[in-house]
Amino acid sequence: MTLPRLARGLIVAAAVAFFNATPASVYAVCVGDCDGNGTVAINEVQACIDIFLATQTLSRCANCDQNGDRTVSISDVQAAINSFLDPAACAMVAPTATASPTATNTPTRTPTRTATRTPIPPTRTATVTLTPGPPLGTRNFLLNTTNSGFFSSLAAGKIGTLKVQGLPLVAGPLDASGRATVTVTGPVLVQTNVATGGTSVCSLIMSCTGTLYCNGGANVDISESVDSLQTGLACVRDGTNDCATGASNVCCSNSCEAADVGSGNPVKATSMVNGTDSGHGALLLTCTQINALALFPPGDCGRADFPAFPEIDQLYTTGTSTAQVLHPCAGSGAPPNVMPMIAETGQNFDCTQWTNQSGPGTLVYTIPSEEGSTVIGGAGDGANAGVWSGH
Repeated sequence: MTLPRLARGLIVAAAVAFFNATPASVYAVCVGDCDGNGTVAINEVQACIDIFLATQTLSRCANCDQNGDRTVSISDVQAAINSFLDPAACAMVAPTATASPTATNTPTRTPTRTATRTPIPPTRTATVTLTPGPPLGTRNFLLNTTNSGFFSSLAAGKIGTLKVQGLPLVAGPLDASGRATVTVTGPVLVQTNVATGGTSVCSLIMSCTGTLYCNGGANVDISESVDSLQTGLACVRDGTNDCATGASNVCCSNSCEAADVGSGNPVKATSMVNGTDSGHGALLLTCTQINALALFPPGDCGRADFPAFPEIDQLYTTGTSTAQVLHPCAGSGAPPNVMPMIAETGQNFDCTQWTNQSGPGTLVYTIPSEEGSTVIGGAGDGANAGVWSGH
């Protein structure tokens, strides 16, 4: 499983120069090659995804548009991903496509799921510039069960609720750049009850470490992905596993392995994938934890068999976390032409009131999950996300 856990993009002077350069018809360029350097990087794939989701316009990367129709479809996104995975066999942008941005608006796509919660605005909180001083102290990050929850690309709305729990976020002193180290000393157990899947996700957090950017100056967005097709196999669409032959399909019939087997591919997780400043109070954490599953109901994580599940490093952010499954198994959960994908955005903390238990702050995380190990059993590959709100 892994582009391990996908997020956001690249804004550099070279890209600006490229967008104002000659049309793509002058030379061959791979779909997704935003800066025209002959390769497609993961942040360029994310740029295509952002345009597809309508969070960015085509001017961000004209070469995400393969056929020159001034929109980015799921097939364009898949072509960009294929360019990233296999540069030697990348699809080329059609000669009619141009790199020059236009005023045409990118149509808004309907999300693959609709969250029932009211999104917490990704406000950048206070913009007071702080100077070095004593340790900021401990934020008893109590999770608000109403605004927190668990979401999946395979189901609409919030499918999981949290039992009341909290994280003791200990922040040290600020350095000259306004950054403070944040740690969590465990064990801390957070239980998420997923009625849709009949499971409780029992997150046993042993320890966390990260950085709080009180004065901004860093990006904390996260991108995670996993390739559901075993290494060395070619995608097959033979009509089984809800993956019929079709040019627009992104699923693979042979991506549906036996339960709890999976592709064997690791989840690829990348942080700081966007070139923009996440703002004052942004936080990026890496936690060593075990995600065990227990039956729900009754949902008793106190009796979960934690040794039976692997220890992982889970990324949490106040920015945007994105997850997707490449070459997915459609199973019975997702349309064959829709890549399992999900994104959630948190909310920055306010360093001027760091220890205020009711102050702003929301952490999000994502988990790309293969069929057989997903929290929604037997429903195909899915991308999952958690929202932990502190207020």
